[in-house]
Formats: sequence, structure tokens, C-alpha cells
Amino acid sequence: MCWGRNVNGQLGNGGSGNLPSPAFVSGGIQAISIAAGGEHSCAIVAGGTVKCWGNNQYGQIGDGTNTPRSVPVDVPNVTGATRLGAGFGHTCALVGGGAVKCWGRNAAGQLGNGTTQNSLVAVDVAGLTGATQLSSKASHNCVVVGSQLKCWGLNQHGQLGNGAMSNSSVVVDALISGATAVAAGGQHTCAIVSGGVRCWGDNFFGQLGNGNTASSLLPVNVLNVAGATSLTSGDQHACAVVGGGGVKCWGYNSDGELGNASQANSPTAVDVLELERIFGSGFENL
Repeated sequence: MCWGRNVNGQLGNGGSGNLPSPAFVSGGIQAISIAAGGEHSCAIVAGGTVKCWGNNQYGQIGDGTNTPRSVPVDVPNVTGATRLGAGFGHTCALVGGGAVKCWGRNAAGQLGNGTTQNSLVAVDVAGLTGATQLSSKASHNCVVVGSQLKCWGLNQHGQLGNGAMSNSSVVVDALISGATAVAAGGQHTCAIVSGGVRCWGDNFFGQLGNGNTASSLLPVNVLNVAGATSLTSGDQHACAVVGGGGVKCWGYNSDGELGNASQANSPTAVDVLELERIFGSGFENL
């Protein structure tokens, strides 16, 4: 089920009207995993095939056309998918053997195939195998391979974590080891390392969580976070589930995305109020 803005059919219900409450995606698809991009959505269904719908300006639906789709369509040549990542105008899927396939917009090299040409169909991320985690955001992607973090795409603020600020159309190693999870943000990236969280890239709103607003090409420690078990990033903020089922967030907060009854940005992690009281320690399993 999907809800919200729908001008490009990204809710998948066959229409283009915004919806303030959930509605079923057409076709009754049984999703194993889902990903929402800028104005498109995708789902892994039985057998590891992928269906997408919504805006298709750059080919992010992956069906070989630029035609927007208000109902799900199949992405050809993608099977065995286990995880999805969706950016502003591109999509990636983690498939068998830890390989990754991407499609759509590629101006910053976010398809990882050594070019900057958009692709209407899925292409292989060059030389990548053994990935177990995948995260995509606006125009970059990162994966976990063993304990190594690898990224590609836009790098304007150092979000690839390789100590540089040049875009990369091929996979590069981030200067961090021991990562067990990764979350790509708009122009920053965060990873869980030994239960703590480290972030790098743009920090204008405090989304690196290290107590200041200076951007960093190298990973910095998020303050006040320990025992993190999962992680997600928005365009300019990030959140982590920590031990006991609590959630901590940091960064941009003008719309209340940090959940701490404030609209002030925070360069350090703050507690999301009420979650542990409502759900108890089982929150992290929802």
C-alpha cells in the first residue's frame, strides 16, 4: 500500500491524484521488499523479480522506455533480487552472488558501469560481487562487501567516503572498515561500525551528527549513539534503531523529522519521543 504525492503515478494505483491515506498498489502484488525513490517506487516480488512504477523520465522504471507508469511493470533481466535502492532518478538491485544492477539516470555515474550515459534497462555495476547490503539515495549508492564499504556516483560533498570530491562512475572503496550496515543520504552517508555510527559528506544541517556543521570527507563519529542495530538516512537527516528499541535521529528538523517535539536542527543524536513507551523493546522488530 502507498500514500502521499502521486503526480507521476508513484503510488501505483492507476491514478495521479495525491492520497492522504494508504491505497493498494494495482495488481495485488505481494512485495518482499520495497524502495521509494524521488517520484518512483519499486518492489521485489516472488522469485526475486522486480516491478517499478511512477516517473520514468530517466528510465528509472527500467522497462526500456521513458514512459511514466501509474501501475507496476516488470523490470526485464533482473532476477534473484534481494534488496533494492532507489534514488532521485535511478534504481539499483542487489542480486545473486552479491552483484548489483542499476538503471535510470547516470549523469554522476550512479549506475556504476563506467559511463555517464542514462540507461533505460538494467546494467551491471562493474566489477562488484559479494555485496550483502545496498543503499541508494539522490545520486549515489553504497554497498557492504565483507567488512568493506564501497560506493559510487555523485561525490560533490565527499559522500562516497574515499577522501575525494570527484564523482565516480565505478565502485570506489570508502575509507572505513568494519561496517555492518550503510545508509546513503542526499549528499551524505552513514554506516554502523561496532554498534556506533559514523557519517561523512555534507553537514550543513548537522546530518553527520558529530556536534558541528562542518562537512567532512572522512568518517566522523555520531555523538550519543551506541548499540545501533539498523540505520536509515533522509536527504538531510539520519536515524538509528538502538538497543532496547529506542530510535535516535540527527540533522535537519524543520518539519519535525527528528521526532523530538522540536523543529530545531540537531548536530548530535536526539531521542525520538514516545516510540519506546508505545512499542516497548519490540519496536526494532516491527
